[in-house]
Amino acid sequence: MPVTKQSKPEVDVLIKLYEEQWTQVRHLENQRATVTNLIVIIASAILGFIVQQGLSIEILPVSLLLIVLGVYGALASEKYYERIILCIKRSTVFRDQIDKIHPKMNLAQIMKDYSLQHKERFPRLSKISLRSLWFFLHLAIALGGLALSVIVLLR
Repeated sequence: MPVTKQSKPEVDVLIKLYEEQWTQVRHLENQRATVTNLIVIIASAILGFIVQQGLSIEILPVSLLLIVLGVYGALASEKYYERIILCIKRSTVFRDQIDKIHPKMNLAQIMKDYSLQHKERFPRLSKISLRSLWFFLHLAIALGGLALSVIVLLR
């Protein structure tokens, strides 16, 4: 479709929708970080309590709480990831529409080229997803609770 004066308002709307999706992505990332920070703080307090009380059967409910906390964090992190992907996919649709209106801009190609350059610059790190880092942090909390529970039960 050739660029016309009529396509300008369409592009403005698409840009606004695109920006809103990325604002939502930032918001979701901030929420995920906040939830993780709270879980880490609570887990640290629980571990401090366990160290203070010693490993005895009485701390079993507290160690089980660590498991619940870690599993909750992992599930919440995955839910945030799902919502983030939804927003990114929406933004891609809006970007592709802008590309159709202004094909000379080649926005999709610019993004693809930069992604390839980034992967070349960081070949190992680009293979590790941020999603898995968040997930495994919470999983480690749950596994720590499981380990403590097993130790307490075997004493």
